[in-house]
Amino acid sequence: MLRLLFLGSSDFAVPVLESLAGSSDISVRAVVTRPDSRAGRGRVPSSTPVAHAAHSLGIPLMQPEKLEKECFEGLEADVMLSAAYGQWLPSWLLGCTGLGVVNVHPSLLPDFRGAAPVTRTILAGRELTGVSFMLTDSGWDTGPVIHSVRTGVLPGETAGELSARLSRLAAEAAPIVLLGYARGELLPIPQAGSGTYAGKVSREDAELDWSRTADELVLAVRAFNPSPGAWCVFNGKILKVYRAAATAGTGVPGTFSIMGKERITVVTGHGALELLEVQPESGRRMDTATFLRGLRAEPVRE
Repeated sequence: MLRLLFLGSSDFAVPVLESLAGSSDISVRAVVTRPDSRAGRGRVPSSTPVAHAAHSLGIPLMQPEKLEKECFEGLEADVMLSAAYGQWLPSWLLGCTGLGVVNVHPSLLPDFRGAAPVTRTILAGRELTGVSFMLTDSGWDTGPVIHSVRTGVLPGETAGELSARLSRLAAEAAPIVLLGYARGELLPIPQAGSGTYAGKVSREDAELDWSRTADELVLAVRAFNPSPGAWCVFNGKILKVYRAAATAGTGVPGTFSIMGKERITVVTGHGALELLEVQPESGRRMDTATFLRGLRAEPVRE
C-alpha cells in the first residue's frame, strides 16, 4: 500500500484527490490545503474546493498558514503529490518522504512553466498541450518529468474548459503514475531545453488591445475565460467579453458598431471582432442580444 500525503487547493486538484482516494493500492494519509479565506461583503470564511472534498472523503485535513516542519511530524508517508496547491514548497519539505514530492502541472514541460500554463497555452495559439507529472526540485517547475499525458486543444475551448479537461486526464493517470514511480517502473527524466515561462495573469493583461488581429483577440477572449475575463471600455464603462468571433471589417481599430438588435462588432488591427457573450459592470453574463436590449437610448462613446 502506497502511503500518500496530498497537497492541493483549487478545483483542478479535486478530481485528482478523488481518484487517488478511490484507489485500492493508495492510502491518502492526510490532505494539506490553503487556509480559509474571507470573501464577500460579510467577509464570510470560504474553504478551498480541496478542503470540501477532503471533508466529503473523510480524510484528515490540515490548513496551515505557513508550511512548518511541525505540521508533518508523525505523518508517515512514502510520497507527496501536489496539484494546484498555490504556495511555494520549502526545500526541507522536498526531502520529507523517500520518494519526494510529485507535482501535477497542466502543460507539457518544459513549455509553460509557471503560474498560468493553461491561459498562456491558449493565448499562444497552441494546438497541443497536456499534463506533466514531475518530481519537484528547488526550481520553478524545473524538476525531472516522470510521465506526460498529451492532448489537443479543442477548437473554441476556453481556459476554464481546458483546465477542467486536463484535471480529468490527470485524475485518470495519477494512481498509475504514482504506483509506477514507486515501483521503479517510471523513472524521472530531466527536462530538455529551456522551455517557456507562463507568468501570472493580471487584470491589465486581459484588456483587449484593438491593434491586434481579430484572430489574436479571439484567443485572448478564450484564454481569459473565466478569469480574469477579457475586457474593454464600451460606452464609457467596463465590458467583459467571454465569447467572441473573428469577422470581416475595416476601419480605425477600436471602432464599435451596433448592427441591428443583436450584434456588436469592433474593428481590430486586421478584421473585426464580434462580441457574442458579455458582462456589463455590476451585471451578469449574457448574450449580446440580451445586453443590447438592456442598453439605454444614449450615444455610444468609444
